[in-house]
Amino acid sequence: MTSNECIFNSCHNECEAGSWKCIFHRSRDKCNAENCRNQACGRGFCVSHGGKRPCVAPGCDANARIGGLCARHGQSKKKRSCEVDGCSKFAHARQRCVAHGGGRRCDADGCKSQSRNGGFCQRHGKQRAIPSSRQRKPYMTTDAMDTSPAAGIWSEEFFNATSIALLENCSHDDQPLLYMDEVQLLELLLEATAGN
Repeated sequence: MTSNECIFNSCHNECEAGSWKCIFHRSRDKCNAENCRNQACGRGFCVSHGGKRPCVAPGCDANARIGGLCARHGQSKKKRSCEVDGCSKFAHARQRCVAHGGGRRCDADGCKSQSRNGGFCQRHGKQRAIPSSRQRKPYMTTDAMDTSPAAGIWSEEFFNATSIALLENCSHDDQPLLYMDEVQLLELLLEATAGN
């Protein structure tokens, strides 16, 4: 440790002016044990010098957590095993493991897969997660397009029929129609219908 480094073990940060601690450790206390450079965690001492109470279970010297017991002895309830004979997996719902019907099923109609996230299986969860920017939206018409069958908002049937006609009659090799944005598609449609 150099004279300008933080007092705590393994910290090589520079000390603040007029202090023996760095900015990160400025509000933390040092262990009260002689020549110890650990951070105090309780009652003024680090874990090594009694800052944490030991587990009250006989013969255990691990640190206590909740209720005076360590993580090993303080488990409130043991995990149950699957109720199917010969199965040693952990039970989830209805005292059964996922393999024996204990998991939750997908919320999609007719799907028997296990639900993963948000109540749906992996396949149906992906279908529901399509970003809204990629979904087709109805288009508002301008004065030049008021002769369309929808006369206000294009119908899906009109859009699909026009798109098919565009695919058959237009060759835009520089950019596939699939990757065009709404404005580019409208311009292409106006171009194609102006020639008819």
